[in-house]
Amino acid sequence: GLGNFLEQSALEDASDKEESSGDDRGVTLMTVHASKGLEFPVVLVVGMERGIFPHLRAIKERSEAEERRLFYVAMTRAQDHLVLSYAEKRRRLGVSARQRPSGFLDDIPDDLVRYTTPREAIAPAPPDVAADYLAQMRALFADPQA
Repeated sequence: GLGNFLEQSALEDASDKEESSGDDRGVTLMTVHASKGLEFPVVLVVGMERGIFPHLRAIKERSEAEERRLFYVAMTRAQDHLVLSYAEKRRRLGVSARQRPSGFLDDIPDDLVRYTTPREAIAPAPPDVAADYLAQMRALFADPQA
């Protein structure tokens, strides 16, 4: 069931999953550090906000160079598509606050960027594709004891 899946996932390193799986239709979640040496057709980097990427500690300590290097690593994992996203508002410690986009985004030449909203960027799946996906997920998380 779900508990076994989560337990096994926590024990596996992202590179173990990449090597062991011949099926490339899944989603792999990992830190930028864990992505070194790997490539994916599509890479999504979330949290591109000042204080998150680069981290607030790096800003305060004026050590953004390492964070910038990690940003480069994250971007170069993408083979075909790279999506960089940031929240306009984020809730932290129970308080909602407006966010500022990461200054790293300003370093990307304008001719390489397409700004969009989530609604414009993500088209809903056709009903038959969505139904098939949900059926696969139900089967994946079905309790084998039932």
